[in-house]
Amino acid sequence: MQLIQPQISNPNFWLKELKHLLPFFCAPPLLIVVACLQLYLVHVHHLVPWKGGGFGMFASVDAPAARFWRCYLITADHDVPVRIPESLQPLAGEIRLMPMPEPMSYLASQLAQATWVPAGSTPAGHIKLTEGSASHLKAGDAVEIHGVRLELWRYGFDSQNRQIKAFKILEVTIDKTTRASG
Repeated sequence: MQLIQPQISNPNFWLKELKHLLPFFCAPPLLIVVACLQLYLVHVHHLVPWKGGGFGMFASVDAPAARFWRCYLITADHDVPVRIPESLQPLAGEIRLMPMPEPMSYLASQLAQATWVPAGSTPAGHIKLTEGSASHLKAGDAVEIHGVRLELWRYGFDSQNRQIKAFKILEVTIDKTTRASG
């Protein structure tokens, strides 16, 4: 009985072996690169740990649902808190995951260019505003705003006091005359 030996000198043999072994040698360095990039984005650019690879997502209370907006229209009298309109929620949702000054400035400029109308009053007597359509306005209905202040906050764990607290991630203030770009 004769044993068949693989021909090690055959180039096709090495290509087949390399094809089977390549995933085993490439996967670990690739995962290390992805993990390092995700950690960099989380710590430097405030990416939510649940995104970008998800490394560390269970080690933090910083999830997409733990981030929230505070939006203020700057008027002549005072700053009026408002909700971000439904039409801008998709953009606000993307920015909330990885906040950066340029996209936040764009969102704030979109809010500054919108028409805002009274929608009732608060117990403190301040005007409650909502985004309105200019076609439905009577003269003097729209509220004149001078700018917008947009703040993104996140809940985080304060280990010194052993409490969950809100921390401001980023704030942008836009003058009404600033035009939206890009």
